[in-house]
Amino acid sequence: MRAKKWLGQHFLHDASKLKRIANKISEFKLPVIEVGPGSGRLTNEILKLSIDVKAVEVDQDLQPTLSLLQQKYSNLTIIYKDIMKYSWPDEQYIIAGNLPYNISVPLIMHLAMFVRKPCVFLVQKEVAQRLAAKISTSEYGRPSVIIQSAYDVILDVIVPATCFYPKPKVTSQVIICIPKENLNINWKKLDQLLKHAFSTRRKQIANSILKKWPVLSEILQKYEEYEKLRAQDIPVKIFQSLSNLIT
Repeated sequence: MRAKKWLGQHFLHDASKLKRIANKISEFKLPVIEVGPGSGRLTNEILKLSIDVKAVEVDQDLQPTLSLLQQKYSNLTIIYKDIMKYSWPDEQYIIAGNLPYNISVPLIMHLAMFVRKPCVFLVQKEVAQRLAAKISTSEYGRPSVIIQSAYDVILDVIVPATCFYPKPKVTSQVIICIPKENLNINWKKLDQLLKHAFSTRRKQIANSILKKWPVLSEILQKYEEYEKLRAQDIPVKIFQSLSNLIT
C-alpha cells in the first residue's frame, strides 16, 4: 500500500500503540466516527471491541483494503468523502483517528467551534503541544485558545516515527479532548479577536488589540502594566471575556 504524500498519509503499524488508542476510544462507550481510516489497522482494533464505526475516507484508492474489513465486520460503515466537507450528525459519538498532518489543526479547530464531541486523535507532537499549551509560552496561540475554550485537553502517549509507514520526519502524540459543558461563546467574535491578537504576537497589546478595540481595557486594566502584555500572556478565559466586548 502506497501512502500519498499530498494527503499527508502516514499509516500507524505498531500493534501496542494501535491497541492503546483503541482502548482509549472504547472508554467513552460511544459509537465512533473515524477520520481517515487509511490502511484500516486502527479501525480493525476498534471493531474488535464491538464498537460501531463510521469511517470517513477521502482516498478511494483504499477501497479494496477497506472493503475487506467491511466484509469481516457488520458494525463498520465506510463513507468516501473529504472530512472537511462532512456533515456531522446531531447525535452522540466520539471522533477519532490518526489525522493526516495537513488537516489536523484546521479540523480540530472546526470541531471545537461547531461540533464539540469527544475526540481521541493521533497528531504531530508539535501540534499536540500547541493545542495543550500554557500561557506565556511560544506554543500558546490561536489554536490553543480555541481548543481549550471548548475542551479539556489531555496529552497521552508519544508515538515515535518508527511506528509509522512511511516513516515521517516528526514524532507524534495522542491527544484526548473532552468537551466542556455550558459554554456561552460567540465563536466568530472570539476567532476574530484571536486572529488579530496573534497575527502580531510580538507586539504589546497596547499596539495591537487595544488600538483596534479600546473598550477591551475595561477588562485588562486589572492586570498590572496591562498595556505591556502580549497576546501569549492572556489566559483563555480572559480572551473569552474580551471577545464579548468587540463589535
